[in-house]
Amino acid sequence: MTLHAKLQTYERQLIEAALAECGGNRRRAAAHLGISLRTLFYRMRAWKRQRAWRPQSQQIDAYAAGIAAVRQAVETAPLRDDLRELFLNIVKGVQV
Repeated sequence: MTLHAKLQTYERQLIEAALAECGGNRRRAAAHLGISLRTLFYRMRAWKRQRAWRPQSQQIDAYAAGIAAVRQAVETAPLRDDLRELFLNIVKGVQV
């Protein structure tokens, strides 16, 4: 991992911690970090471009919820037994 990537990761961790401490209030989080609100928005917009705008714990939670929804849909859908088994095995193999 390059120095730049490590610095970006560390910066993101600091911003996510500040947002968590401030209950998601971006203005207070920016003040807590000693940066402008505009800078905070710029950093978060950069994450969105990278498709990683949510804190990683929220990404994992959203992913797990999606997997659970797929599992429930497959279990209740009117599918042939062999297809249902195939889908459930695929979903079971996904690591969260």
